[in-house]
Amino acid sequence: MSGLPVLDPVPRLACGGMRGRAAFCVAVLCLAAAVFLSLTAPAQERPRGVLLPVRLHGKVGYIDLDGRVVIRPQFDTAGSFVEGRALVSRKNKYGYIDEHGKVVAEPQFDGAEEFSEGLAAVRVPNGKWGFLDKTGHFAIQPKFTVASDMHEGLAPVAVGEFGANLKFGYVDHSGEFVIEPRFAYASDFSEGMADVILEGSYDGIEGGWLNVTGKRGYIDRTGNVVVQPQYDRGYDFSGGLACVDIEGRPGYVDKSGKLVIAPRFAQATPFSEGLAAASEDDYPSERWGFIDKTGGWAIKPQFDSTGWFSEGLAAVSVGDKWGYVNAAGELVIPPQFEHGDPFKNGAGMVMVGGPEPKTTKFGYVDRTGRWIWKPTN
Repeated sequence: MSGLPVLDPVPRLACGGMRGRAAFCVAVLCLAAAVFLSLTAPAQERPRGVLLPVRLHGKVGYIDLDGRVVIRPQFDTAGSFVEGRALVSRKNKYGYIDEHGKVVAEPQFDGAEEFSEGLAAVRVPNGKWGFLDKTGHFAIQPKFTVASDMHEGLAPVAVGEFGANLKFGYVDHSGEFVIEPRFAYASDFSEGMADVILEGSYDGIEGGWLNVTGKRGYIDRTGNVVVQPQYDRGYDFSGGLACVDIEGRPGYVDKSGKLVIAPRFAQATPFSEGLAAASEDDYPSERWGFIDKTGGWAIKPQFDSTGWFSEGLAAVSVGDKWGYVNAAGELVIPPQFEHGDPFKNGAGMVMVGGPEPKTTKFGYVDRTGRWIWKPTN
């Protein structure tokens, strides 16, 4: 089954379906993280550095890396700043703010994506998708049935009615088709390649995802099929390798389609910072470790679940608690959290409490495990 978000931003699942991490990512998107913002500081005096979404008393705002509130809590959900804009929502409508908290596009869209290459895909009430520029105006008018982010100058979009007539192609920044719509499914470009389904069956929408069944292969930026459709699942290239599912087992191929790492895993993720999380055992007995690009174990399987490496650290769980390891496999932040998100801009979002939403709190730690923001909800 393949998915492309058609209603709301949804995280990409790992190869083989990483259960713990994916569930946490969804929780983060739904809860989004929020906090108080200073109402007294003039907008021009507010910091323009890294801003982190935090949740307090059910509303979301932003803090800086010193833990100071800089945008007051006022949104139902809010995401990270990307290209100087953050996706926020009120009453199930999406819009965008800048780093001063100024609304760039009022929450009015039924679905929306983060900015990428100066554009953001949004869904208007009539169901069509278009692309906003950073001023909040339409750079590409809403005319697509489905749309995703711009990557490497191209965005996958679909035209036609949901069902057998739905076809994916790729548009450039002007909204013109560079690769004509002819695919049953198409994903973002990564390292000059994109995984596609040439022929597939439409299975409806589930959880905001468009489900299409069919074998997946890879195309280049001209639309030529470089790797013939043959995989049950295909994922982005990273470091020259892509994680693919072959008869339900993840392995890794290069850009020619050559199998570089045999599909011996029960679950695995794409490479990140030269390492990929993998498990050779099926749930519930799986033990996770990290492989290098030869397929050898760089960090031997020993964890109950893992995230992926970002800024030199990866979240891992031992029992029911999460901490962080470095690339040598050393626990640098001991397991103590209910979950941990990948580090970004020197901060890692962690979850404590739970499992009920009212008792679940989110905070941020730095690379030493020191609190930047103690957990709130």
